[in-house]
Amino acid sequence: IFYEQGLGKTYTTINLACAWRMSNLIDAVVVFCPSSIKLVWSDELGTHSPLPTQVHTLTSGKYGAATKFIDNKTDFQWMIVGVEGMSQGNAADYVEKFCLGRRVLMVVDESSRIKTPNKIRTDKIISLGKLAKKRVILSGTSVTQGIEDLYTQYKFIDKNIIGYDSYYSFRAQYCVTMNMTVGYDDRGNEKTVQKIIGYKNEDELMRLIRPVTERVEKADALD
Repeated sequence: IFYEQGLGKTYTTINLACAWRMSNLIDAVVVFCPSSIKLVWSDELGTHSPLPTQVHTLTSGKYGAATKFIDNKTDFQWMIVGVEGMSQGNAADYVEKFCLGRRVLMVVDESSRIKTPNKIRTDKIISLGKLAKKRVILSGTSVTQGIEDLYTQYKFIDKNIIGYDSYYSFRAQYCVTMNMTVGYDDRGNEKTVQKIIGYKNEDELMRLIRPVTERVEKADALD
């Protein structure tokens, strides 16, 4: 769900989750979001959910409440998790326990937070996503900016959408790179890295992601 800011990504996701619950496709939800908006999600659920929900905001160091919430299994539980907690600590363990035995929708809000391959946070969330029945990413950023950022976001949803197991294979197909000097080592030898200087095969990539992507801009929705 790639809506520009202010067009209702959270509202849409809440109602989509409720529709899937009413269709008996899921019975619980995990939301990864920046810690600064965890309470926003809780408030929005209280305002917009057409179904009763049980909400727990996972807080570092207060895992006793999380354990009680997980063990006391009730209908349509929502666990709200700060995405920063996936870089360290035990939050991932509690998310895993919550997912086991439940049919979970897993949501990544501000999904650019998992755009970097081979980072602890990204790898953990992609791994946890395999435990979910359904997966959704939310972002206000255009899919035509930073094509390299799309790889791990869509890998979280389903690696078969784009079809590359390796980020470097993906980059070779869709990015134009150039070796650039970034300094020198202790022996005075140049250190080089591959920098992305452009893109290619963009129409092909957009065709692959289009069936599972909804993009709305303010110019299309507001007057």
